[in-house]
Amino acid sequence: MRTRLCCQTAREWALLQATPKMRYLSKLFSTSLSLLYKSISTLSSRSLIELQGPDSRSFINGLTTCNALQSLEGRAQYSGLLNSNGRILYDVIIYHMSHDRLWVESDTRAVDDVIKHFTKYRLRSKVDFTKLRDVSVCFKSPNENNNNNNNVLISVADPRTSALFDRVLINNNNNNDNNGEEVYLLHRLQCGVPEGIDEFLINKTLPLEMNMDYMNGVSFDKGCYLGQELTSRTHFRGIVRKRILPVTMDEEVEHGLLSWGNEITNSDGKKIGKIIKWKKKYAIALLQLPLLVEGKKIVIKTNEEGRVVEGDWRRPEWWPSEE
Repeated sequence: MRTRLCCQTAREWALLQATPKMRYLSKLFSTSLSLLYKSISTLSSRSLIELQGPDSRSFINGLTTCNALQSLEGRAQYSGLLNSNGRILYDVIIYHMSHDRLWVESDTRAVDDVIKHFTKYRLRSKVDFTKLRDVSVCFKSPNENNNNNNNVLISVADPRTSALFDRVLINNNNNNDNNGEEVYLLHRLQCGVPEGIDEFLINKTLPLEMNMDYMNGVSFDKGCYLGQELTSRTHFRGIVRKRILPVTMDEEVEHGLLSWGNEITNSDGKKIGKIIKWKKKYAIALLQLPLLVEGKKIVIKTNEEGRVVEGDWRRPEWWPSEE
C-alpha cells in the first residue's frame, strides 16, 4: 500500500485538528504531516499467537492481569503475563476473534518463549497454540479508511490509550510503509507507553510501575492469576512510588550513547530514576514520583564518561486525573 498524505488542504488539516485526538497528536508531534499521516504500516516487531479451543478464555484468564472472560468479540485487551513473584514476563494484546479463538500479540522476539510459557501451564485445558505466520500486526493513521482493504482482518482502537494509533491485523503483504516502525516508536515514546522485551525487561519490572493499570491492563476484581498477590497488595496499599513517564531531552542522542538503566538525577545530583527507552530526543524513564518537581530539569547520565543530557519530564495527558 502506497504511503500518502491523507489531508491535502489546510482546511482538511484544520478540521482534523478540531477533534480531541488530533489536537493531542498535533501537540505531541513537531514533525511534518507526512510523518503523522501514513496509511497502514506493518510492525515487524510484533507477532501473533493463536489460541484455539473451548478453554481458550479460561486458560489465558489464569495467566493474565486482565479479565479475559469478558465478552469482547471483535475487540482487544491489553494485559501482562507475570512470573510467580509478580514481575512482568511479557506485555501482550489479546484480540477476541470468537468465543473459542483468541489472537495474542507479543514482541516478535518473545513469541517462542510465550508459547513455552503457555504450554507449561496448559495441563488439561482444551486449548492449542499456533504461531501465526501469515498475519501482520499494523497501525493505521487516525483518518485512514480501511473499509475497501480486503487484507484487513480486524481493526480496533489500541486498548491501552486512545492517544495511540489504531491497531490493524492484515493478511501478509509486502506493500506497507517501511518507515512505520520509527514513526510508531517516536509516537509511543511521546505518549509515555512502554512496549516489548527491551522495555519490560523479563523478571525485572512491575505492572503498576509500568503503568499497566493506567492502560486498562490490570483487573483488580477478577479471580486468581499467576503473580497476582504482589500486584493486588501494591494497588490496595495505594503506594506506587515509581512510574514510567515521557521525557523530552534537550538534544538528539546518537545511537549507543544511552543504555537501559542509565541513571537519572535531579539538578541537585540526587538519583531519581533510570532511562528505559529512547529515540532521537524522546524517551521514557522510570522516575520516582515524590522526588519530581514540576518545571525542574532532570539530568541523564550517558555512556560517555563525564557527559550528561538534560531533559524535561511530563505527566501524560491520558493519565487518570486523580494522580
